[in-house]
Amino acid sequence: IIEIPPSLRSVGLQTMTECETTILLRPTPTSSKSEFLATVIPKEETPKQNDVELPFEITLQDYTRDKWGSRVVSSSSTPWKAMVMKSTDGKNKISGFLKYLRERQKSAFGFFPSGGGSEEGLFVVPHQQQQNDIDENSFSCQFVMDKRLVLKPRPKQPPPNKKRADVQRIQQQHAVHSNSSSSSSAMGGKNGFLGKFLSAQRRTASCL
Repeated sequence: IIEIPPSLRSVGLQTMTECETTILLRPTPTSSKSEFLATVIPKEETPKQNDVELPFEITLQDYTRDKWGSRVVSSSSTPWKAMVMKSTDGKNKISGFLKYLRERQKSAFGFFPSGGGSEEGLFVVPHQQQQNDIDENSFSCQFVMDKRLVLKPRPKQPPPNKKRADVQRIQQQHAVHSNSSSSSSAMGGKNGFLGKFLSAQRRTASCL
């Protein structure tokens, strides 16, 4: 019997040689309910199984076409851990799911707790599968125990009120500039009010 270390037990993690992992699928990112996809374990030929730790349950909650999720990264120089999983539930949903990803050229992903604090791991099923390693009941996947290692933080957006104030300020500056140009044009120049007034004076003087 393999004993689960307390550090893993506290966050619901398990070594993949012990137990199965249930994969749930959220139909849309805004759905409140998740549907059962498969119960999986690593295929026997998956290398370094004892080094792999995943929670008892993972929900694939969204899709991406970003490069980091498009295919399995097998290089040891990356933080990703790649493996091939096989279904044990007999419901044969894997092949249809992979077909859905492949036709739409997008990958499914989900987050899971990976530490005692607020750390989150990232689990990905790429739409580009390793065809030599899979069959109708298996799929290749990859995951990382800290999503910050592969996901770049998005730039912070200013609050809506600040954005609105900036737009109004720019519009006011443009209006002031336009009014100033109009006033200058009206008072000066050949066709301006002052220019016409001086021309009229000169014509009057010549007549006298």
